[in-house]
Amino acid sequence: MINENGNMTIIKGDTLNIPVQLFQPNGTTPVNLTGCTIAAAAKLDLCDAAAYITFTIQNTNLTLGQFNIKLTAGQTAALDFDVAYYNVQITYADTTVETVLSGRVVLQKKAT
Repeated sequence: MINENGNMTIIKGDTLNIPVQLFQPNGTTPVNLTGCTIAAAAKLDLCDAAAYITFTIQNTNLTLGQFNIKLTAGQTAALDFDVAYYNVQITYADTTVETVLSGRVVLQKKAT
């Protein structure tokens, strides 16, 4: 889940499926993501060259700005960190790159 501050919680061993919908600055018109590339990754340290986590992006309705950020239960079970930093970037057809979400990632361990 992503909270109101943009921070993400991953529960170790659970499937991660975060629905996202992007809107224009007016807050009501969806961003049409047709022809765009969406990428999401997390690093343990912002200075790291490589991503620690590369999220799967599932396009659900690009004309309405909708997609899901996903990890399988097996992928989250293999994670071992306390705090990391993520971002989601859109590369538009004209090659403009925009970071649309960013924040901290907390890995929550389970008792079961």
